[in-house]
Amino acid sequence: MTVTLNSSSKEANKEITKDWEDFLRAQTDCILLWSLDNGHLNYIGKDLSFHTVDRTALLFFRCILDRQQEGLLIYPANNFSFLAPIALEALYSRFEYKNRRKILIINERVAIRDEIKTHFLNFNARAMKLHESFFPVGLINRKGRIINITRIKKAGDFIDPNLLLSANSQTLPEEEIAKEIYAVIVEINDTIPMEHLQNLKAWSKRNSIPCIFFISKDPPCEYAVQLIKAGISYWGWNSTALLEDYQKDMKIHKNMEKAETPFWNTINQIRNRANGITKVIISIEEAEINKLLMEARENYKILYQKAKKENNPFAISASKRLLHVIYSFEELTAPLSYVEKEYAVSWGFFPISQKIEKLKQNLSMLSQWDSTYSSFYQTSIDQIRRLYDYMIKTNSGKTSLIPRIINEAINKGKKLAIVSKNTPDSEALKRFLINERHLNKELLENKEIILISIKELNDISPIDICILYGCPRYYQKWLISISSAETLGFLTYASEVSPLKYMLKENEGLPDYFSFEKRTRSIAKMVKGGLEEINNLVKKSTKSSKPPRDKIVFTNPIDAEIIGVELEPLLETFLQQDFSIDSDYTVEAEILSESRFEGLSITESEVEAVKLRLGNNRIMYVHTEKTVQVYIDYKEEVAYKKAKLLQPNDLLILINNSTSKPLTEAVINKVESHPKMIEVIAYQKSWIHYLQRGVKETGDYPAVILDKLKLLGAKSPSTSLAVSHWVNGRVIGPRDKNNIKLIGEIYKQPFLIENVDKIYAAVQRLRGIHHSLSRKLGRLIPKAGVALEQGGEDDTLIDSDLDLYLEDFANIITIERVKAVEGPEKVNISLLDRNLIAEGIEK
Repeated sequence: MTVTLNSSSKEANKEITKDWEDFLRAQTDCILLWSLDNGHLNYIGKDLSFHTVDRTALLFFRCILDRQQEGLLIYPANNFSFLAPIALEALYSRFEYKNRRKILIINERVAIRDEIKTHFLNFNARAMKLHESFFPVGLINRKGRIINITRIKKAGDFIDPNLLLSANSQTLPEEEIAKEIYAVIVEINDTIPMEHLQNLKAWSKRNSIPCIFFISKDPPCEYAVQLIKAGISYWGWNSTALLEDYQKDMKIHKNMEKAETPFWNTINQIRNRANGITKVIISIEEAEINKLLMEARENYKILYQKAKKENNPFAISASKRLLHVIYSFEELTAPLSYVEKEYAVSWGFFPISQKIEKLKQNLSMLSQWDSTYSSFYQTSIDQIRRLYDYMIKTNSGKTSLIPRIINEAINKGKKLAIVSKNTPDSEALKRFLINERHLNKELLENKEIILISIKELNDISPIDICILYGCPRYYQKWLISISSAETLGFLTYASEVSPLKYMLKENEGLPDYFSFEKRTRSIAKMVKGGLEEINNLVKKSTKSSKPPRDKIVFTNPIDAEIIGVELEPLLETFLQQDFSIDSDYTVEAEILSESRFEGLSITESEVEAVKLRLGNNRIMYVHTEKTVQVYIDYKEEVAYKKAKLLQPNDLLILINNSTSKPLTEAVINKVESHPKMIEVIAYQKSWIHYLQRGVKETGDYPAVILDKLKLLGAKSPSTSLAVSHWVNGRVIGPRDKNNIKLIGEIYKQPFLIENVDKIYAAVQRLRGIHHSLSRKLGRLIPKAGVALEQGGEDDTLIDSDLDLYLEDFANIITIERVKAVEGPEKVNISLLDRNLIAEGIEK
C-alpha cells in the first residue's frame, strides 16, 4: 500500500516504509541539500555539511512549504543559528509561486541581519559566489512598508527585496506586501507576549499567507505547547532520536565536533541531550546554616499563609521581603564577608545587612499595625540575625565546596563553569579564590575555569561541567535544562532541595511530545489516509523507543528520599513569588543607588513622590527629586528633568514601561550581542563599572567628583549635573577623552588609564548610535496620541553598519504624554516607578 503526499513538487508520490525521519532524509526535494549532496554548494570554497538534526529540520521545513500549512520545529539546543539556510531554501522554493515570492522572518536579534547577509555572501555554487544581490534583504518598518537594507542595484534601480525581516511580532507588512508573502518564519519564546503571537496568526490568516513556520527551543515554550495541543504539524527530537542522529553523524564525520564549520556549533549540545545530562544535587553539609534556613523558610510559610488568608497586603509585602532575604543567603557562592564588600560598591545592589534592616522595618510596622503578627517580628529577625552572624564569621557555606570542585575538574582535565546568581557574587568568588585559595589566574585567563553570572551563561563555549549557585528561580527554570555541559551541578542547602526536586520532577513530567506515536500523529495531516494507516506503514526504530533520561544524582542519599511539602502549596507559597521578588527588589535597589548618590532623602517605608497621570487610565509614582527623560519634539532631542518639575503635555520616555532605565541602556542592550559590537560594549561597560565602583567606595557626590576633576586640571564638565549623568548612565560617557584617564587616577583604576583610547573610541561609537536614536524618537510619539510624522523609507535608520533601525526599539521604548501631575504625596517605595492602573497595581 502506498501513501501519496500532498506535494506540488516533481516527486509527489512517495512510499513510507520506515521511520518518518528516514523518509524525510530520503527525499531530494530540498534544494539546499540536493545542491550540497551533489557537490554544487560550498562555503567560501570549503566543504560544507549539516549535521543530521539540521538536515531533518530543513526537510521538515520544505515539507511544510510544499504542503502550504503551519508547522512547528522544536530545536534541541539552547541557541539557534540556522535561519540563513532555512531562508535560502525558502527563497529558492518560492520561485514556483508567481504571485507570492516573498518570505518574512520575525526575529528580535539585530545580529540576525548581519548573520544572514554574511552567510549569503559566503555560500558558493561551485566557483560562483551566491552573492546577496541574488536575494536582497528588506526590513519591515512600523508603517508596514519595506526598507531596503542591502540596497542592491540592477540597471540603475534598486532590486525589490524578497527576503523580509521584522524586528518583532507587532511590526507586520501592510496588506499589499502581505499578498506577496508565501511563508512567515518566526522564532518564539516565553518573552514574547502571547497576544502578539495570536495577532500574528490572525494577520497571517487574514492575508491568506500559505505557510507559517514557528521555531522554539527545547523544552518548548508555552505558546509552542499550545500549538502542539491544537494539532499543528510539528517536529522535534527525544533522546533516542537524538542519539541515533548523533551516532550517525560521528560515523560519517568523525572529527566534526572540533571542525570549524558555521553550522555545527550546536553538535555538543545535541550530544549532551542525546546521552542524557547528569544532574547532581550537591548537598552543603553545614548543620547550623541548614537548620537556620529551614526554620526561616517554615516561618515565612506560616507568615505568608496567614497574610493570604486574611488578605492583608502589608503582611504579604513583609513576607515577600522575608523570602527575598532568605534567597539572598541561599544563593551565595562566595563568602558573605566578600559579598558584602562587593555589594557595597556595586551599583544597583546593597548589602544583605541593609536588606535585613529593611525587613526589620517592614515587620516592625506590621506588628504595630496588627499585634497578632508580633511573634513573627521577633522570631524572623532573630533567625536571620543568627544566620548572618554565623556566615559572616565563619566564611562557610557553598564556598567551602567550590575549591574541591575546581581541583577535581583540574585533575580530570575538565572544563568547568561556576555560575553565580549575579555579577557582584561572581566577582566576590573570584577574589576569594585568588586571595585565599590561591587559584591560578592562568586557569581563569585560559577559560579552563569560568566564573560567570546567569546573564553570561548563554555566551560561553561548550564546557564539561556546569555548577549552578543553587535552586533557580521558578521563572528561570530553563536553567535546569541547559545542555552546554555533560554534567550540571546544583549547590544546595537543605532548604532548597524540595523546590529543586519539584522543578526537576515537573520537567521530567513534561509530555514526551517527540515519542514515536506523537510524531506519527503529528504528520497525519501531511499524508492522505487515516492515522491507523500511517501507524501500519511507519515502522518504529529498531532501538528502544524509551528515551534515555537525564540522570539525577544526590550526593546526600537522604535528600533523594525527601518527599517535601505537597506540590500545590510549594508552587503557590514559594515558587510563584519568585518573579515579583526579583523584579520588585531590583528596581528598589536601583532607585536606592541613584537616590543616595544624588543626596536624596529616602527611607524604606515611605518617600515623597509625584503621581503622573498617563493615558488609558494609568498612573505612575516617581520620586519628586528623580531625574527622568523627556523628549523635546521640536528640537528632536532627549532632555532631563526632575519629576517634580514635570508639566502636563510633557513627553515622558519610558524604557520597558519604566523611568528607572536610561535610553543609553536600551541602546547597549539592543546591540551588545552583535559580533561587531562585543568589544565596543565591553570597553564602554568598563568605564561605567569602574566609575560607579569608585563612587560607591568613596561615597562621593557629584559636586565632590567635579571638584576632584578640576583639581587635576579638567576643562569640562562645568556642572555637577553632567557628572551625575555619567554615573547614572544617562549619557554614554564623557566628551573629553582626558576625563576617562582622570577618573582612573581619582579612583585608582589602572584599567581606565591604560585603555583610555579604546574606551573613548567605544564611547564615541555608541554615542553616535544614541544621538541618531534620540533624533528619531519623535516617530514613536503616535503612541502618545500625537499625529504621525511622514517621511521617507530611510527616516528610521539609526546605524547603517549594524542595520539598526528605530523599529528595533519599538517594543522597548514608549513615549507617554503626561496628562496631569499631582502631589507630592507620601508613598511606599515599592510603588515607585511602576506602570499602574488608577484603581491599583496592575495585575
